[in-house]
Amino acid sequence: SGHFAEQEGQSVCAKCPTGKYGTGTERCKACPSGTFQPTAAAASLAEHCTHCPRGKYQELSSSATCIACPSGHFSVTARGTSLGACRTCPTGQFSNVLEAHTCKDCAVGQYQDAFGRTSCKECEAGRHNPFPGRSFDTYCYDCPCGKWSTRGSNVCAECPVGQWRAGKRGTNA
Repeated sequence: SGHFAEQEGQSVCAKCPTGKYGTGTERCKACPSGTFQPTAAAASLAEHCTHCPRGKYQELSSSATCIACPSGHFSVTARGTSLGACRTCPTGQFSNVLEAHTCKDCAVGQYQDAFGRTSCKECEAGRHNPFPGRSFDTYCYDCPCGKWSTRGSNVCAECPVGQWRAGKRGTNA
């Protein structure tokens, strides 16, 4: 099995190509979309047409591989049959790898206000964000008088003794 004969009466059988399988009694059949088959001479659909794993999809039948979901996207289910199986990361999250199963929350000191991104934006100097997974720069709070922060901070620091900062958004002591 996993082979086929082009015509009756042949003395040798040909291997089914990658992406297909055969029982030996009929022509090779295509593995359906959402599956792949990387080796030649596969004997059956159940044994050799493998579902594309989470983070991947395959639109075409007779495929030897699956396609990775792009960065900024993720897939929580197997058997994806189109790019639509890869969902866009929501605001406040990102994915910087191919084949992601989930998106990651933006870290403290960061936010992301757009969908499908591969990184997060940092809060400006003089502002801070103590919470992960935030989706707008309004979650970057101004440092109060007497405190300051660098870009991407999650807390504001006290000004050193003998120094001060008046007003909002202090960037240094």
